[in-house]
Amino acid sequence: MNRNYFNFAIIIISIFIFSFNSYSSNNKLDSLKSKLKLSTELKETASIYNKLSDYYLDIDFKKSRQYADSAMYLGNRINNPKKVSNAWVNIANSHYYQGNLDSAFICFKNSYHEILKTDEDNEIASALNRLGLINKARSKFGEAADYYYQALKIYEEANNKAGIANIYNNLGVIYSELNLNKESINYYELAIEKFQEIDYDLGKANVYNNMATHYMDMGDKESAIYYMNKALNIFINENRKHEAATAYYNTSILYKRQNNYNSARQYLDKSLELFKDINNKHGIANVYGQEAKLFKLANNYQNAIALLKKSLEIRKKIGNLLAKANDLEALSIVYA
Repeated sequence: MNRNYFNFAIIIISIFIFSFNSYSSNNKLDSLKSKLKLSTELKETASIYNKLSDYYLDIDFKKSRQYADSAMYLGNRINNPKKVSNAWVNIANSHYYQGNLDSAFICFKNSYHEILKTDEDNEIASALNRLGLINKARSKFGEAADYYYQALKIYEEANNKAGIANIYNNLGVIYSELNLNKESINYYELAIEKFQEIDYDLGKANVYNNMATHYMDMGDKESAIYYMNKALNIFINENRKHEAATAYYNTSILYKRQNNYNSARQYLDKSLELFKDINNKHGIANVYGQEAKLFKLANNYQNAIALLKKSLEIRKKIGNLLAKANDLEALSIVYA
């Protein structure tokens, strides 16, 4: 698989496992705030703070961090490592979505050390998986795989099908990055089987997106479009902005490869709107890169260069070496 600038698509790893709660409606927000007012136990209050922090991740990073700090304070006060660990997860997530990968890694590591103080194997496996995810984002594929396999062993011993499916999906991504296509597809198919067993549509959608990207890089456009549409329909129905933005982005690449540049730009616009809405710097930079490609095809080199410089500036702050290298290569090609 050629991972240079002109063949690059976003892969969705099981990033949803970063988060341990799922709150997305105003009704649930009102419910949480009501419970917070009525809570009289510190343990319960810490849990609500963590849930509120998780809720605000897609809305307001500052509020998310404030609630996480409150949860951590109470967790330490009552000597509850799980509450502290969850607070570290939320803080790590806020760093991740803002593109601070090294800070996110440190926070996930802190979360892991806290959860090790408990005997909850599934939580320990989840923490290992998060460390794998963040190392993949940092282009440290070997370290990521090591964490994934540690997590997989724990999930298998506990017969946790959701956990096993997530790890299979993430290993599929790693093998894609290493250009091991057969192994990658095998892990994706195993992930789909496990998600099917537990009837979890969002999990299947993540894998469908990854399979679409994989087939796209292999030149199988028909399979790529098939799986991309399956993923996009689920993401939209589930109101998952990050994943939907990624699927829109990848769909734009499919249309570009069919020389349908108008549709490609329309899907990029949809992707950029969602990535900006959630302030996802990774996604924003990727969209800039793809827009630059379209400008290059139209011989509009100045706009292509301007967008690539904007993307590169974000990459420098984020610290993703592979993506930074892609942008530098792309700039070289446009200047040539």
